[in-house]
Amino acid sequence: MFIIVFIYGILYIVFIINGEKGYMKMKHIFVLCIVFLFLISCQKKANMVNDFEYTENEGKITITGYIGKSSDVVIPQKINNVSVTAIGNKAFIGVDEGIDRPKNNQLSSVYIPDGVTEIGHLAFYGNELSSAIIPDTVTFIGDGAFSLNKLTSIAIPKSVTSIGGGAFASNQLTSVTIPKSVTSIGMYAFINNQLTNVNIPKSVKEFTNAQFRRFPDDVFDEGVQIIME
Repeated sequence: MFIIVFIYGILYIVFIINGEKGYMKMKHIFVLCIVFLFLISCQKKANMVNDFEYTENEGKITITGYIGKSSDVVIPQKINNVSVTAIGNKAFIGVDEGIDRPKNNQLSSVYIPDGVTEIGHLAFYGNELSSAIIPDTVTFIGDGAFSLNKLTSIAIPKSVTSIGGGAFASNQLTSVTIPKSVTSIGMYAFINNQLTNVNIPKSVKEFTNAQFRRFPDDVFDEGVQIIME
């Protein structure tokens, strides 16, 4: 909108200075420029969608891979007018499997759009994420989904009910808020971070693969103060 207003301002000035003939000439040039900019923007949008591998099933899209070069990723809300509802297992994994060697396109930030309900196992494992935006439509975060990154904080949305084992392990978290919607937390979910205390809501009824008597050691680092709300 700003560009359009700016262009019309220039055209008005040209009209005042050079009259109608100069105005018409400049108008044609600006129209061509607008068309060119529109085509460029469409191309960029197409390239962004082409950065993702995905599957479609019953009118829903699951992102299964990323082949783009940018380390800052904005996952599209829709692809070909079909909603993205899930991030598949290992979709954005940052290491080559088997040799655990970092990939060349490790991510530093990711934006997950509204409408996504599931983040699969190891989805963003082994990157260099310092920022991850999770929408309040997500209900499931898989095992190791954000493990081995550089997150110092994370906002777990109030829609999440299940946090998988090792989901946020091996980051740099100094604080975390677990919402009252969460009912299940997996083993080692927040281990190897920099947390000092964590509030656990009464809604959490299941600590997957962990005995409650060993709960602090199995889910958080030793010494973290656990406050059961």
